Amino acid sequence: MLMTNSEIMNAHRTSRRASGFNLTELLIVIGVIAFLAAMVIPALYSASTSHGKRGRILCVKNLKEIGVALRSEASQDPMQVVLTNSETMKRVTNGSAYLLWQTLSNGLESPSSLHCLDDRHRKAAQSFSQGFSNTNISYFFNLDAPATYPQLILAGDRNVSVDSLTTGPGLLTVSTNTVFAWTKTDLHRGGGNLLLADGSCQQVTSDGLNRAFADAFGASTNIISSRLVIP
Repeated sequence: MLMTNSEIMNAHRTSRRASGFNLTELLIVIGVIAFLAAMVIPALYSASTSHGKRGRILCVKNLKEIGVALRSEASQDPMQVVLTNSETMKRVTNGSAYLLWQTLSNGLESPSSLHCLDDRHRKAAQSFSQGFSNTNISYFFNLDAPATYPQLILAGDRNVSVDSLTTGPGLLTVSTNTVFAWTKTDLHRGGGNLLLADGSCQQVTSDGLNRAFADAFGASTNIISSRLVIP
C-alpha cells in the first residue's frame, strides 16, 4: 500500500522527534545543568575552603600546645629538649623521629596534638606507646633553638622541601645557604605554620619560610646551622 505525501512527512517528523532533542529541548537541558552547577560548585568550594581554614587553625593550636609542652618538660633550657641518650639520638638520626616526640608525652594533652588535620598522609595516634610512629607526626623539630633567641624556629609543618628536594625521615642539617619551600601536595598546599622559640606561631608562604630561617640564622653569630628532626 503506497503512502501519501502527507503520511510520509508525518512519519519523517515522528522519526526526528524519536531520534533526539530538538533545539529548544536541548537549550532547556543545558540551562538546567548550568543552574545546578551554579548552585553546587560554590557550595563545594565553600566546604573545601572551610575545611582548609579549620585545618590551619587547629594546626596552629597544635604547635602552640607543643611549645607549652617544651617549656614544661625541659628542665635547664625551657625551649629545647636535650637528648642525652646516645642510642636514642642515633635512632632519631636514622629516621625514628617519633622517639623525640615521646619525650614530650607528659606535657601534651594527647598524641593527636602531633597530627595536622590537613595531613592526609598521616593519621592521629591513639597512644604514645602502642603503635606510635612517624606516621602519626605532622611536624619537624629543631634541635638547635635555645630560648635565649626567641625568634628561632622551634618546630613547623613537616612538608618542607630543602634545595628543591623533598625531605625524608631523619636528621637534616640546614644552614644560611639552604633554600626552603613548602611542598604543594601535602598539608596546607604551598603554605605552612611555624612555631618560634618564644611560643608564638606564624602562618607563612615559602618566601616567608626562607625569611624566617634567615632571621633565625641572623639572630646570633654563634648559630650557623640547625638540625631539623623530620618525621
